[in-house]
Amino acid sequence: MLAQDAAHVIAAAGWVTRTAAATQQWRGCNCIVVEQGIDDFSVRSVDPTLPIIGITRTLPDRTGSDPRALAGVGSLDETILRQHPASEGYLGYGAFPPQIIALPEQGGILLRLLRELQQQLGSWQPVQPGIVIGVVGAVGGAGATVTAGILARLVADSVLFLDCNARPGEADLLFGMETHTQAYWGDVQPHGGMIDSRELLAALPATSDGIHILGAPAYPLDAPANQQMLNTPRWRYLREFAHSGRNTDCVSVISSVAGEGHTVICDIGNVTTLGDPVLEHCDAVVVLIPPEIRAATISTTVLRYLSAIEMPTAVYARPRGWSTVDESTFRTIAGNGYLGVIPEIASLHRAIETSGLPRHLPKAVTAPLQQFLDLL
Repeated sequence: MLAQDAAHVIAAAGWVTRTAAATQQWRGCNCIVVEQGIDDFSVRSVDPTLPIIGITRTLPDRTGSDPRALAGVGSLDETILRQHPASEGYLGYGAFPPQIIALPEQGGILLRLLRELQQQLGSWQPVQPGIVIGVVGAVGGAGATVTAGILARLVADSVLFLDCNARPGEADLLFGMETHTQAYWGDVQPHGGMIDSRELLAALPATSDGIHILGAPAYPLDAPANQQMLNTPRWRYLREFAHSGRNTDCVSVISSVAGEGHTVICDIGNVTTLGDPVLEHCDAVVVLIPPEIRAATISTTVLRYLSAIEMPTAVYARPRGWSTVDESTFRTIAGNGYLGVIPEIASLHRAIETSGLPRHLPKAVTAPLQQFLDLL
């Protein structure tokens, strides 16, 4: 929360402020202004191309008229600000290094700085950020991938289906696009940096109803399986992705694509660790829980975590042919987020296996999910 004097200067410069308490709320902003005590994770995980201004209550010794002379000094966490990269020419900002301004003494410098940035922006208007939806299963086999695909089909038109686990061939099989020759994870290698969303979407395979797909390739059966294969750039990257690259690169894609107004459906799978940056970059999360004792037990921790980070959550029962948890107990576990049952439909799975997710889906699976989309 900004102090009153900072808010007054920002308003005087003609800017509209928005308090961003959660990571995903940075999206769609033109500039970030932070006070002392800023959370380290929040700064490190926002769009690194955004100008960032730190407010300190300690007047630095060096108080030159040029605010850029103040970067890296003051009682704010200077290390975070110094390491926050500036971008050359991003959306008309030009090179705009991180700043530290002391208030109230340097209110005039802050006012001039904000007006300078406003002039660089010119008539450019921020794009309304797209919605990011995460889909998780309490356990493996809960139907997260198929449900994420159904959500993408319901949204369609400029939506990205993001396989956050880079499972070979799974996204292709889901949408019946096994023979495409366009980009996969491994061809797309953000390495934690921002990427051009237009170029990315143009490089990815897309369905006829506008679903862009970023998944991992299945290795051809007629190709040799040897060390040479593992050392190709694409497959070397996929090995790194599995061990360390997943969180940073998924977040990079999410921030880039949603920041340009596109919906992103994240197939996250089952949650194995709490504090997942991909989850925390979502605007809402769908949790699928088979009504079984093991799944219900695991889900309580996941749901408490989502509640703790104030994540809007929709919970669905996802039967898998048997049930060991009665409806009353399930509703108690699911809490206020419970929105119904997504049934297992054998004919739908057969269709996916043979030709991919159909354009026309059974109402039994679309109606509960449409209810969730209508709430967003």
